[in-house]
Amino acid sequence: GLDIRIDNRSHLEAGITIEPTEHVGVHATEINRQGGAVSRVRISPQSADRNAETIRRRPDEILKLITNEKSVFNRYDIARALHRYINDDPQTFQNAFAAVMASKALVQLKPDSSSLRGRDGEARYSTVEMVAIEGAIASNVMAMKARQNHGVTKRYVDAAIAAEDRSIQAASESPGQGLSAEQRQAIEHVTGPGQIAVVIGFAGAGKSTMLAAARHAWEAQGYRVHGAALAGKAAEGLEQSSGITSRTLASWEYSWQADRGRLNARDVFVIDEGGMVGSRQLARFVDEVKRAGAKLVLVGDHEQLQAIGAGAPFRAIAEAVGHAQLSEVRRQRTDWQKQASIDFASHRTAAGLAAYAARENLHLKTDHAETLKAIIADYVADRSANPNDTRIAMAHRRDDVRAINAGIRARLQERGELAKGSHPPGDKGEELSYQTNNGKRSFARGDRIVFLENNRDLGVKNGMLGEVIAVAPDAIQVRLDGKAQTPDGQRQVIIPVNSYQAFDHGYATTIHKTQGATVDRSFVLASTTMDRHLTYVAMTRHREAVQLYAGLDAFKTVRSLTETLSRSGVKETTLDYTHDFANRRGMEDRRGQGESDVASQGISKG
Repeated sequence: GLDIRIDNRSHLEAGITIEPTEHVGVHATEINRQGGAVSRVRISPQSADRNAETIRRRPDEILKLITNEKSVFNRYDIARALHRYINDDPQTFQNAFAAVMASKALVQLKPDSSSLRGRDGEARYSTVEMVAIEGAIASNVMAMKARQNHGVTKRYVDAAIAAEDRSIQAASESPGQGLSAEQRQAIEHVTGPGQIAVVIGFAGAGKSTMLAAARHAWEAQGYRVHGAALAGKAAEGLEQSSGITSRTLASWEYSWQADRGRLNARDVFVIDEGGMVGSRQLARFVDEVKRAGAKLVLVGDHEQLQAIGAGAPFRAIAEAVGHAQLSEVRRQRTDWQKQASIDFASHRTAAGLAAYAARENLHLKTDHAETLKAIIADYVADRSANPNDTRIAMAHRRDDVRAINAGIRARLQERGELAKGSHPPGDKGEELSYQTNNGKRSFARGDRIVFLENNRDLGVKNGMLGEVIAVAPDAIQVRLDGKAQTPDGQRQVIIPVNSYQAFDHGYATTIHKTQGATVDRSFVLASTTMDRHLTYVAMTRHREAVQLYAGLDAFKTVRSLTETLSRSGVKETTLDYTHDFANRRGMEDRRGQGESDVASQGISKG
């Protein structure tokens, strides 16, 4: 039920000889725990024995699996990976563990300090490969920082800023509106002479507007400006908001492998949502841009959703080369909400939640079922009260998203606002059922829909939202939200349901799919699987208001809710140790301590 990205390749394709486990399922696992007979097993005894022998001979194989997700790890991470792939015989496990700890591929970054409490006292490890990859990133970015040959003439920068000011004033119909001092400084920073520039932008701080002005300045100087992001929706958002022609990182790499679309010294390459890019992938882009003599601009916020792959290179690069910061929140309309967004961005999750709780925007219900009822009822009520506004419900777990979507549709059908059934068609049209990648789903005119897979022919991206305007047995016609449009410039798309089945109801989506989105009002379902990064994203999507819902069966008190939603999920890099970044950032990020612990020790946040 978690919205996480996994490596779709088999172990064989990934060059790993350890035999994979098979999915058993929660029900079979429970039967097994109670002593019942189960035909399915996580791994066969024969496969487990072969894996144990493989690990004994090539212990670096298990390290490859760990570093698919983490650049820095501890002994517990090693033990957990071994437990997954070999049998439960204690001696076999101990032998395998000893082999891994003796591997030449293993690098100890930090010795064990048992005198320190908690996880901070544990030894930290990485691999020779990850140290080399992240070391190359550090070396390349410092060399790029020293190259001062990509500046933009001041008159072009000033003209771009003035033009953006006029655009903002025209849109807001207010002569006092315009770029903030932070945005102006960020524009001057990224258009400076360095071959690399970094901008850390809090959620809703206006980075898109800043990049739009920077693009005008770069183009006036004669540079070609290219954009990239990990997700297709983020790349599209970058292009729509800043005018920078953008593609996914995977698309860029595919082109370069075919020796197409190569960069040169007259190019500026902008990577948006940089905090979500892992070390291996970002290392390839840093190397390519440096080799081409182009300029690299990284924009993101490492406090939002964490990198999917191993490492946290965006944070490390920002600390190594310096950065401009956009911390003046412009998305929210009221001052107290702007301050709450800053709190969420600055590790002060408790303060951000308290601000919303004080204004009765936090709703604690008796159990999960009552919580779902509340979020569904409030969403539908807001839809009726503010029909021309935008809204989204969100949750971390896909099961919760599915339940919210189903509940909202049922309520709308009860109210006669959405067709139910196909015979006979009423004023609202008819409801038809379609096979999707997630099972059977019914749609009618007026339904909300979300696309779950990029499709170049249709012109849709994973996470894109829209409204159904017509249904037919072989197609669904959709009006896309916002400024989204198809390759031919249309805002409507016809889904050929026999060939494209990656869609679902879009009243609610996962928090991951909302990063970068802006709506008038949002409705957030809290769960015990969340951390401070997911909370930050979820609680900063709105212009007008956000409501947070939680069940007392999951969170016994407001304090336990706050503690859970304040947990750190921040990823480390080897550079945190080899370049002493940890001392400057404050190691509480890695301990996941509560904010009160940090404050009591007088540790300053990085």
